[in-house]
Amino acid sequence: MTKLIIGITGPPAAGKETVAQIIADELKAKDLRVYRGTFSDVLYETLDIWGLAKDRSNAQRLAVVMRNAFGPTALTDAVAARAANTDAHAVIIDGVRWLVDEDLIRSFPNNLVIAVGASPKERWGWARARKEKAGEETVSWEEFQAQDQAENERF
Repeated sequence: MTKLIIGITGPPAAGKETVAQIIADELKAKDLRVYRGTFSDVLYETLDIWGLAKDRSNAQRLAVVMRNAFGPTALTDAVAARAANTDAHAVIIDGVRWLVDEDLIRSFPNNLVIAVGASPKERWGWARARKEKAGEETVSWEEFQAQDQAENERF
């Protein structure tokens, strides 16, 4: 059976992880294992190793630094290796941000890309309520809007 690669894209706090969980639950119901590898996981693991705050701002900066220092596919290659090296029948990759990330998804013969969206005000409220990343519960509307304009969020 050919591995299914599902990429999920959308702005911060739009519901990508919720969609990923719904898909994962459905695939498990069909007796398929799902390995969920995300671009954010690589970034947050790196920040953790370096002892830096695991917040959106640091993750955004790190993604740009990795692209500038190691090439436009550095982060994508790390996620591709995780996807290719798992024996799972399905891989959900959420947080697709760059065109090279979509190219990664499309490089697998059995692939799907899903775009998730919500209004900026809804996303801001959800981000503050979920408190998933450091500082999210206190991020101001202006800060949230500025984060939405970060280089890795614009594509």
